[in-house]
Amino acid sequence: VNENLHEEAVKFIKEAAYLFPDNADFQWLLTFPLRSLERYKEAAKAFEACEKIAAKTRPDFLDERFYFQYAAAVERSKDFDRAAKIFQKTIELIGKQNQEKADNAFAAQVYNYLGYMWLENDMKIEEAGELIKTAIDLDPNSAAITDSLGWFYFKVGRYEEAKKELLRSEVLLEKEGN
Repeated sequence: VNENLHEEAVKFIKEAAYLFPDNADFQWLLTFPLRSLERYKEAAKAFEACEKIAAKTRPDFLDERFYFQYAAAVERSKDFDRAAKIFQKTIELIGKQNQEKADNAFAAQVYNYLGYMWLENDMKIEEAGELIKTAIDLDPNSAAITDSLGWFYFKVGRYEEAKKELLRSEVLLEKEGN
């Protein structure tokens, strides 16, 4: 997609947000072109502004999917501690869901994202492994999560288990491609 279109979208949405400061939608919409432009710090600020407005006007807007996207933007801006807190809020919201309506694949993605972020940054390795194992329990046939589990085992020196999971991830990835 044309970068100029994203830049024009940013300009347009910022003007709309200025004109309608009590409307959370504009701050939320602003996050999309900012993320496409990889301007993650700005996207995180837009999420923060959206959260403040929505807390007063549309608290139902602040669900687990909102916080997951918010956490991912903060993570990509390299603020890992803050991202972890937002991911944990996402996990709390997932835990409050009606289990019959639970989206296990989404929940698994959240657990995996936080676990993998910690692994990649050599933070809370054991806790990261537990998150990834929870993700595997929720979505056992995900190539990405299986890869994360292999990476965890590699990081803690369990090389045979790492090899097994990484090879299994490769097979799952091939199945996903078909």
